[in-house]
Amino acid sequence: YSQLVWRATREFALGARYEAVTRNSVSEDGEAQDIPDGLTKVSAMLQYNFSEFSYARLQYNHDRTKFLDGERTPVMEVLLQLNFLIGAHPAHLF
Repeated sequence: YSQLVWRATREFALGARYEAVTRNSVSEDGEAQDIPDGLTKVSAMLQYNFSEFSYARLQYNHDRTKFLDGERTPVMEVLLQLNFLIGAHPAHLF
């Protein structure tokens, strides 16, 4: 995978990620399975830092690695992640 994250300001960050499986050789009990190559997933995210202790991230994924009944089935996801730190930690600048 390759990922690029740009911290535009102290509060905002933007990111993009590309994941790919270019060779997909899987065997079960010594017998090769017919699984295609070229499986990809693309993600984009926007992150807002409330402070150095918390942030919210909105992320979109377009996943072309999933199969349903033997057919490639694209999966599109929207995720909202909230992270926060509670407890003692060393002092630092935001």
